[in-house]
Amino acid sequence: MINASVMTTPFGVKLVKFFQNTRFYPLISAFLGGFCALAFAPFLFWPALFSLSGLLFFLQKAQTMREAAKISFAFAFVFYFSSLYWVGNAFVTVGLGPVSLVAYLGLPLLLTLDLVTCGTLAWKFARDKSPMMMAFFFASAMAITTLLQADGELAFPWVEFGYAMPFTILQAASLIGVQGLGVLAVFAALIPFVNNKAYTAFFGMLFIGFYGFGTLQLEEKSQETTYNLRLIQPSISQENKWNPDEIQKNLQLQGVLSQMDAEKPIQAVLWPEAAVTFDYRQYPEVQKNLANAAPQGGYVFLGNIRKNEGRVFNSFSVLSDAGDIQAIYDKKHLVPFGEFVPFKHLLPGVEKLTHGSQDFSKGTEPLTISLKNLPPFRILICYEVLFANEILPKGEKRPEWILNVTNDAWYGNTTGPHQHLYITRARAIEQGLPVIRVANNGISAVIDGKGRIIHQLGLNDVGFIDFALPGSNPPTPYNRYGYFVSYALLILSCMILGGIIWLNRRKMNRQR
Repeated sequence: MINASVMTTPFGVKLVKFFQNTRFYPLISAFLGGFCALAFAPFLFWPALFSLSGLLFFLQKAQTMREAAKISFAFAFVFYFSSLYWVGNAFVTVGLGPVSLVAYLGLPLLLTLDLVTCGTLAWKFARDKSPMMMAFFFASAMAITTLLQADGELAFPWVEFGYAMPFTILQAASLIGVQGLGVLAVFAALIPFVNNKAYTAFFGMLFIGFYGFGTLQLEEKSQETTYNLRLIQPSISQENKWNPDEIQKNLQLQGVLSQMDAEKPIQAVLWPEAAVTFDYRQYPEVQKNLANAAPQGGYVFLGNIRKNEGRVFNSFSVLSDAGDIQAIYDKKHLVPFGEFVPFKHLLPGVEKLTHGSQDFSKGTEPLTISLKNLPPFRILICYEVLFANEILPKGEKRPEWILNVTNDAWYGNTTGPHQHLYITRARAIEQGLPVIRVANNGISAVIDGKGRIIHQLGLNDVGFIDFALPGSNPPTPYNRYGYFVSYALLILSCMILGGIIWLNRRKMNRQR
């Protein structure tokens, strides 16, 4: 604590004047936004979320809506830039350095709309109310924007506040999902701003309860099945991956990793996303050679490019040791600008970031794959792991494990691969299912149904992991009723906002 006498010194007087001068509020807010980014992987310094209280403090002091918008924008832009700077690295990786500014600056600018809207509306309708009322308005508005941008072609639900939770508390995602946890995290982050004993006690006890629940969940040991698998991580650079002169070398490396001796007989070898950068079905000899990576009587799983009737797919295939195709899955949720250009007719000359000028097409195949001598599994290609509501659509039979093939070589040695891994662990917790994450480069991992990492290959590692497939847990409450959580949160948040706006208008009518 700073002694009150310090505030009477020349330095203390200047400090007080600085914080009383609203011209400096956007600058301080920008600092808070950057600090808030430390709450996410790989740092996971969750107290950084309390910077949201600082944002509301400065918003409440703003004199005009324009000032409120500036304060909100400064926080939001620096927060999203600090959290997602690694997206720009993808452009640099493929030799589009000058265009990288579009990602470095454009994506944060686009995402600031939610925080700027929430902050400005909170100032307009709740600044003259109690701090608790303003906190409820802001947190409810944030809940609505978060839920609305969680689905859809252009959705990018990467930086959700639920992912800022420590791993033990993250176990509560099995009850209410990351979205629900994130909404409550925003409310809890406003405890210093509200400064109310009842508010503090309620949300404090709630998260203490989540911590206790998580502790009990993690006391349960992970169970293994009798299925033995191998995942490989070749860590091929993005530059070499799509180089025609490197294709044979890349396939040989993945083949060597697949055929190395195993301590136990394995049923399948798992290759990463785009392990084969062309449609191997057009080359029977290549298809036969790929099948050599499969263990005797087993399978090789691989990501590949597939062409069909003039369309191109980011695909996943299963080959038997005899070279027969056992299953095909085409990626359904594509990356905007990465795999297709939205509103292409309005953007002539703009091409997708991935290799080739033709956009990828959406897949239509079933989500769950069943194979002889293996438990049924759900395949998720890279970006698809972000969308909690799309993992297991209502009415579809629950698989016994999830396979996530990916390629994080785009992002280099940044925070991106670490965030991607933590998101994947959250999906395992929500569904109570093990997730096997197979990366070309990135962080490959064997994750159990509690989100614990059992085995791992680090960023830039070249190697393989032989492992026994973890067993699935019973269906979680979120697995059974998760789609109700989003609806309930959306309705409740709208009711809170509506109530506060109604009170505000009623007060204004009385003053007239």
